[in-house]
This record gives sequence, C-alpha cells and structure tokens, in this order.
Amino acid sequence: MAATITLAAVGMGIATLQSASHLNLGQSTFLLAESGIEEAMLRLVRNPTYSTGTLTTSSGTATINIVGTNPKTIEVTAISGTVTRRVRVIASYSNGILTIQ
Repeated sequence: MAATITLAAVGMGIATLQSASHLNLGQSTFLLAESGIEEAMLRLVRNPTYSTGTLTTSSGTATINIVGTNPKTIEVTAISGTVTRRVRVIASYSNGILTIQ
C-alpha cells in the first residue's frame, strides 16, 4: 500500500515538472513573438515598405509578416521547440510616427 502511494506521488511530481516546463517554454515563446513585433516596428520606422523578415534567437525563430498600407497589420509567429505563439497588432504610420492601435 505504501509503495503504491509513493509511486503515485512520484508520478504526480513528474507530471507537475513537465507541466511547469511546458508553461515556461510557452512564456518564452510568447516573449519571442513580442520581440518580433518590436523588431518589425523598428524596421517599419526605418523603412515604411518593410514587409517580411525573420528574427532568430537561441530560444527559437519569429517570422514577421506585415500586410496593408495604412493601417498595417503586423503578425509574428514564434516557434520554440514544440510551442508556437502568434501575436498580431495594427499600426498606423503618419508623419514619421508609427502608432499601435
């Protein structure tokens, strides 16, 4: 009986660690997607016709796609391991100022 309880507790502990690890990976992938948005905004300020690119870091890759003229839709898909996160923002460009709506 005691061995069964011990095995169940160990199994629950392993499942908890795996869940926490997946949560951390999800959070870091979301941060990578946000970094891709910031990269896209910087490039748009420098070049208003910028439309696509890739941001690669040690934790994964963020693919940047920008469509539209004004407003522009900036969409970044970040992949880190088995986790994918997508962030989309709408931005307007006027008089050299990029504004997120």
